[in-house]
Amino acid sequence: MVEIEKNRLLIKSVLKACKILNIDENRLFSSLGLETAIYAKATDNIKLKKDDIQLLVKFIQVYRFIDGFCGGDIEFIHHWVTTKNECFDETPKEYFYTRNGIQKLYEYVQRFNHLYK
Repeated sequence: MVEIEKNRLLIKSVLKACKILNIDENRLFSSLGLETAIYAKATDNIKLKKDDIQLLVKFIQVYRFIDGFCGGDIEFIHHWVTTKNECFDETPKEYFYTRNGIQKLYEYVQRFNHLYK
């Protein structure tokens, strides 16, 4: 039961981050193969595989870095996410829609995290 509640909280956190990042949550969950999470209600038993949980936690960690880097400024967050970055072949926003893309974004922000510690 605790695991299901953690999964619900994780999905809720991802949905909140999607709203702030202006990420299409339906496209995100579909592209990651998590269609059932899109239509989940608060009372549903959401079961996620370990790999899915790890990926969604990385998604949240990337979001938290961007939010901190941008000082919580929504306009700056949208600018950062939608502007082509030299380290990426396209905008960071597009990277959120693939498992490999989220992993690359996670590795990218981890380099910055190590610089500032």
